[in-house]
Amino acid sequence: MARKKNSQSAKKPAVPEPQLSPHSTEAAFLALKPALDALPQSALRQPNFNLQQGALVALAAHGLLDKPEKQAILEALGKAGVVNVELVANLAMVARAAWFVRHKLDLAEAVHSDAALPAQLVTDALETRKRMLKVLEYHLDADAQAQGLLAGIRAGSGHVDLANDLIALADMYEDHENEIRSDKKNYRVADTANARKLADDIIGTLGGSTTPQTQEWRNYQARVFTLLEKHHEEAIRVGRFLYWYEGGDELFPTMFSAVRSRPAKKEVEGEEVATPQVPGGEATP
Repeated sequence: MARKKNSQSAKKPAVPEPQLSPHSTEAAFLALKPALDALPQSALRQPNFNLQQGALVALAAHGLLDKPEKQAILEALGKAGVVNVELVANLAMVARAAWFVRHKLDLAEAVHSDAALPAQLVTDALETRKRMLKVLEYHLDADAQAQGLLAGIRAGSGHVDLANDLIALADMYEDHENEIRSDKKNYRVADTANARKLADDIIGTLGGSTTPQTQEWRNYQARVFTLLEKHHEEAIRVGRFLYWYEGGDELFPTMFSAVRSRPAKKEVEGEEVATPQVPGGEATP
């Protein structure tokens, strides 16, 4: 018989605020570098969201599990062979390394993409993104799930995120065509295909003119994300169980779902968009 969640349970525990510093993140990366280098190329996966924000989600999960009362249970589950305690214990280190790798990739791409991308391509991409956001935000204002996705899209920064945003917006246009096609002001039927083409052009231009620095850090991004996902999935599995009566599903979301629903404010290209804050460390580039 399936267990029912206790509706009279205590308030959900506060998610600890991750604390990062440039030194701790670089140290974590250097400690993990041999393990990252040893991962087979065939197993690597690139994230489809900002990896720094994903790292903060993973650190929050670690903070919830790194409590004396939870550690005792984890140790018992580990001895019983139910949980891989090592994966959970090392989650924070992998998350810090992931934050550092994305930081280095952002710095490399900022220098490279400004020189590599034609100005007109960037202008067209930003205008298309802005127009599609307006359409979706207006017509889907009562759709909480859609608004969460849009908040995540607005959180993007940099040209690689711009390409990802255009792809995500094109997907949403297709999913909500019936709700938005009546818009006479900003909706353009060609924007779905145009957004995908602009994203392809951005990715193709950057990929075709990569520098050794961007290539190196993109490779490490795939490596550290592949490792982080493995550690975080184990934390999600055990965390949802241990916090079953306290909203475990909400406290331990996947990195993708959490990043795509996290708003904060930043000014970019004349728009107010979202950006994560890193307490005690560098601001997200």
